[in-house]
Amino acid sequence: MIQAVAYSSTDGTFAILRGLDPDGNRVSLKGPLGHVHVGETLDCSGEWKHHTEHGWSFQVEHATISQPHTLVGMVAYLESAVRGIGPVFAQAIVDTLGERTFEMIDEDPKVLY
Repeated sequence: MIQAVAYSSTDGTFAILRGLDPDGNRVSLKGPLGHVHVGETLDCSGEWKHHTEHGWSFQVEHATISQPHTLVGMVAYLESAVRGIGPVFAQAIVDTLGERTFEMIDEDPKVLY
């Protein structure tokens, strides 16, 4: 799961992301990831590279994005990807709608009112 965007180019063609792998280990991802938001989960192909100053990172060649499936991920995604939704409102939305948050918003956006 993506936890932070460390850098994103102004044209969105390159980004450096910080996240957790499926085992909970911290990872740095670099590549064409400017469209990725905090809270999303990625399935990536590419290769590990070592930089003498910055250490190991995964150079992404291709990534498939899926919406967050955990409540924490949903809050992070809403906060980072939806303009006007901050941490308190994002938490309130997920507390109210629960695990079906995205499904309910897709079905009827008025649930946010």
